[in-house]
Amino acid sequence: MTEGLLRYAMTKFKEGCDIVICGHIHNPTLVKENDRIFCLLGDWMEHFTYGRMKDGELELLSWKR
Repeated sequence: MTEGLLRYAMTKFKEGCDIVICGHIHNPTLVKENDRIFCLLGDWMEHFTYGRMKDGELELLSWKR
């Protein structure tokens, strides 16, 4: 599934998007390449991951319980 979403992100990058953020897929992933960002947020039940945009940078973080 991740590979399919990455291919989708590549088409969006070609259309001019700089950032593609996806949810619902449970594997947290953050890829930064050639000034483009692809992020799968992960989940809140097992990985406790979330994205944060700060000072123009997207981070993939884990909530500490």
